[in-house]
Amino acid sequence: MRKTADVVIRFIFVAMTAVFLFSCSSSNNIWKTDLEDAKVEAQKEGKDIFLLFSTDDVESECDSLKKEVFYNKKFEEAMLDNFVLLDVFISESDYQKTLSLDDESLSDKERKEAQEIKASYNKKIAYLESYMVLSMPSMLILTKDGYVISNINYDPAIKTVDEYLSLITSFDEKRQNRNNLITTIEDSTALDKVYAIDKLVTETENDYRPLLIDYIREVGNIDTDNSSGLLETYDFLEAYIDGRALFRAGKSKEASEQFIKAIEKGHFSSTKIQEAYYTASQILAYSNKYDDNIMKYLELAYDIDKDSSVASEIKYTIDALKKLFETDNNALQQKQN
Repeated sequence: MRKTADVVIRFIFVAMTAVFLFSCSSSNNIWKTDLEDAKVEAQKEGKDIFLLFSTDDVESECDSLKKEVFYNKKFEEAMLDNFVLLDVFISESDYQKTLSLDDESLSDKERKEAQEIKASYNKKIAYLESYMVLSMPSMLILTKDGYVISNINYDPAIKTVDEYLSLITSFDEKRQNRNNLITTIEDSTALDKVYAIDKLVTETENDYRPLLIDYIREVGNIDTDNSSGLLETYDFLEAYIDGRALFRAGKSKEASEQFIKAIEKGHFSSTKIQEAYYTASQILAYSNKYDDNIMKYLELAYDIDKDSSVASEIKYTIDALKKLFETDNNALQQKQN
């Protein structure tokens, strides 16, 4: 009899534990973990995406926030009508495992597992960079295609499911307007499409504009004769976005060349040409490797307009570099003598 009672008590305890865990944590079919998977589902169901960046860092509030709010059944059920839920989890333990690839004692199986973890980790880091995430937890509302509708600032004073649902609901009008604008872009042609894209780009925060690169390229492809008068802005923006990506990949020379190519398209005013040359020189300078084009681009920038608001700054940089070269040459001559 006692044995039967023990079995029943154990069964009840396990059942209660399962209910508790279900109420606090997500099942795999509710929270996505990969952005591309989330976009596919959002596009299929006509929903936006609620993106959470979280970590297991002990100094973070992510764990308690997920248990008490985001992975709570009430929150999930309320959100699923309008959102695909996505949790990009950055694990400190996974990061440590990526470092083990340098360990020569790893077995083939262990090395394969470490390589898979590193690939997943690198993809998540790319997401962090794309969405300019500097701390966690971090939350964003995205369109079905992954464009940012709004960033939700983390506030430690907001702690309950109802408070977060109310906060997210406050973005409903912005969500609707942004989705309507994207629909307008997709349904428009010629200059109407260009102007709709320009409205989308203008309404998007600077940090998130690189995500719109495909739309940004369309402006130049559609408005080949610059009837809109927008190509100066969009040629430069395209060069900036492409240049930033190349610079991050360690390709400083190719990054700087994006601005030279933009100049050659012929849509820049003298002020914009000066800015483009100056930017190209700065990119090369930040690479910590001397390139003759640094001085070349600086001098071209200065010669465009010697009375502009940035001309004195450019001239100062040119003079400083020349002085540095003279000092280096003198030191070299003394050494040779």
